Amino acid sequence: MQIVIIGGVAAGASAAAKARRENEDVEITIFEKGQYISFANCGLPYYLSGEIEKKKDLLIWEAKRFEKRYNVRVYTEHEVVRIDAEKREVEVKDLNSNEKKRYGYDKLIYATGARPVSLPFFRGSNLFMLRDVPDAERMRSFIEEKKPQRALVIGAGFIGLETTEALVRRGLKVTVVELMPQVLPNMDADIAVYMEKELRAMGVDVILKRSVKDFIMEDDVIKEALLDNGERVKCDLVFASVGVKPEIELAKSAGIEIGNRGIKVNERMETSVKGIYAAGDCVESKNIVTGKPAWIALAGPANQQGRVAGANAAGSDLSYRGTLGTFIIRAGSMVAAKTGLSENEAKNEGYDLFPVYIHPQSHAEYYPGAKTLHMKLIVERDGRILGAQVAGEDGVDKRIDVIATAIYFGANIRDLEHLNLAYAPPFGSARDPVNLAGMVGSHIVDGSVKPCYVENGETLIDVRTEREYEHGHADGAINISVDNLRDRELKRDREYVVYCREGYRSYLAYRILKHRGFRVKNYVGGYITYTSKKDVEEKST
Repeated sequence: MQIVIIGGVAAGASAAAKARRENEDVEITIFEKGQYISFANCGLPYYLSGEIEKKKDLLIWEAKRFEKRYNVRVYTEHEVVRIDAEKREVEVKDLNSNEKKRYGYDKLIYATGARPVSLPFFRGSNLFMLRDVPDAERMRSFIEEKKPQRALVIGAGFIGLETTEALVRRGLKVTVVELMPQVLPNMDADIAVYMEKELRAMGVDVILKRSVKDFIMEDDVIKEALLDNGERVKCDLVFASVGVKPEIELAKSAGIEIGNRGIKVNERMETSVKGIYAAGDCVESKNIVTGKPAWIALAGPANQQGRVAGANAAGSDLSYRGTLGTFIIRAGSMVAAKTGLSENEAKNEGYDLFPVYIHPQSHAEYYPGAKTLHMKLIVERDGRILGAQVAGEDGVDKRIDVIATAIYFGANIRDLEHLNLAYAPPFGSARDPVNLAGMVGSHIVDGSVKPCYVENGETLIDVRTEREYEHGHADGAINISVDNLRDRELKRDREYVVYCREGYRSYLAYRILKHRGFRVKNYVGGYITYTSKKDVEEKST
C-alpha cells in the first residue's frame, strides 16, 4: 500500500512516523515544498532573538535521518500541484528543475498547513514575514548585517508579539500597530491589558485601533508606514503578522469539501473524498467546548491530528477528540495563556455565563519571589467551565494546563476547589490559585455570594486599609476596613457593593453585611480587576 503525504512539517511528519509505527510494510512518501521537514516553527522567534543560537537546533528531523529512522521517502523542495482523486494520483513539481511527475497513492494525507496573510502593498526588501526557517534566516541576517534601529510590527497576535520581544532583545526600538483596540485580540481585553502594560514597560510603542494603509519607499526600501489616520511611522525594518490562512486551494481543486475556513474532516481525520485524510492548520476540527467545527492553527493539535491521520491511513482506528485552542505566549517578563472560550466568544455563542476573577500569588507569599497572577475563568450558570485566561510572571503555564485538563474532562467549577495539587512554598500555596478560583466560582453558582462586575449607583465600600485606599480607590468609594466594619453604622435603605484588593477581604465583608440583613454585592476580582476594566474602558472611548 502506498501512502502519500503532502507537507512534511508538524502534521505531515507526525503522520508519517505514526503510519510507520502502525504498519511496517506500507510505503510512505512525503512531498514538502520547503527546504526542511519537521522543523520547530514555534521556535522561529526565539531564533531571531538569539535565544536559540543555531539553525540546526530548529531542525527536529533532517530529511535523511528521518528517512533512515522511519523508512520513509522524503522529497523536499517538491510541490504537489494537482490531486487526481479519481485516479488516486498526485502531480508533483520539482522546484529546482521544474520537472513534473505523477505518483500514485492508495491513501493520501493532506497536511499543507497555513501561510501568513499578505496585503497588496506588502513589498520591500526590509519587509519580513515568518513561516519557515529560511524566513527566519533572512530576517536574522538582515538584523545582523544592516543593523536596523527602528522596527515596525504590524499585528499584535501571537507571532507579532513574540517577534516584538525578539526585536527588543536585539536592541531595536519597536512600534506595534494593531487594528483592534487591544493586543492579543483572541483574549479578553481585561486580561490582555497586562501584556500591553508589559510591552510599554519594555519601551514598545503600542498603537491600537489603527491600521497600516501603505508604505513610503525609497527604491525597494520601506522608510515609513502610513497609518489610516494619516500618521507616519519611521522604520528600518517591517515585520508583518496580520494573520494566517489555511493552504486549501489544492484541496478545493480536488473536490474536497471545505468548511467555513478549513477542510472538513471527521474524527478519523477523513475528508469528504474517500482515501484522503487531512490534518494540521489546514483543517477544521471540533471545538471541545461548543461541539462545533472550529479552525484553530496551533502546533499541538496539528501534531495530534497528524498522528491520527497517519494511524488510520496505515490501517488502524484512532479518533481525534477535538481542541480547546490552549496557548501560551511570553513577552518580556509577562506570560499570557488561554484555554477554551473567552468571555466574548462565549457570549457570541449564547451561553448564560459569569466570569470569575482572582489575583493570587504564584506561590506562598512568605517565600521570596512570589508574583501576582491575573486569572479569569468563564463559567456557565450551572458551573460548567467554558474557558480560562491567565497572565503573570510566574506559574501561568501550570494553572492554564490544570484548567485545560479540567475542561477536557468536563469538570464543574466546584471540582476545582477539591483538586489535590502539588504544594511546597517555592512552587505554590496550600490553597492553589486553581483551588481559589473554584471556591470563588462555587460561591457564585451556589448563591452564597451575589456578584457585581460594574458599579450601578450602589454605595461602594472599599474594605482595604486606609493606606491602600489613599494609594488609589474606585470612584465614589468610601473606606471602611473589613476589621472595622462591624463597628460602623450603615443605612439600611440602600444596597452596598464591597471590594478589596482582589476579593477575599470583600468576601468576608459581604458575609458580615449579609448576616446582618443588608443588601450587598461583592465586586468580583476587587480593585485589581476594577483598574484593568477602567484601562480597557478608557482605550475604547
